[in-house]
Amino acid sequence: MSCDVHLSFHGSIMLLSPDTQAARDWIEAHIDTEEAQFWAGALAVEPRYLDPILEGLREDGLRIDTE
Repeated sequence: MSCDVHLSFHGSIMLLSPDTQAARDWIEAHIDTEEAQFWAGALAVEPRYLDPILEGLREDGLRIDTE
């Protein structure tokens, strides 16, 4: 099964890499991209903000792959 978002753990930062257009659209619609930090196309997220983002992605039917 393919995923929409790939989540990778890097110590104090998590990277959410959108792998589909649906995931890119979701981030655009739900994340303040003017305030957000991106690295190599991935959304950089502090652990304290991660759970609500993952919950929102799942509620909207997006699949998440983790390392």
